[in-house]
Amino acid sequence: MQLGFSDWVGLFMGWWEYGISSWRYRADPDATLTFLCELGPPSYAITGADGYELSDRWQEALQMRDMIRALWQQIEQAARYRAFSMWVESPEQPVIARRAAPKQSPA
Repeated sequence: MQLGFSDWVGLFMGWWEYGISSWRYRADPDATLTFLCELGPPSYAITGADGYELSDRWQEALQMRDMIRALWQQIEQAARYRAFSMWVESPEQPVIARRAAPKQSPA
């Protein structure tokens, strides 16, 4: 798909936000997440009747990189805000302990 199809991009960004947020919640603080999205060669990409790609795949790759970096920053900011909010509510218990604590099932 071309990045110009905004309906699809929005859908994928939502999936990636969920996946990255979920990974970040479970990952160790020093863990590394590798994001790889295959744009594909001309036989895989959307091409015109002449067989040429309808967009500049390299420029799309750079644009996608920037989109994911911005999404990462957004997720990081939200996590810092949640950590601060939890600290304000209960400063005597470390945030990491609250994050790792199992959820209690109702009795």
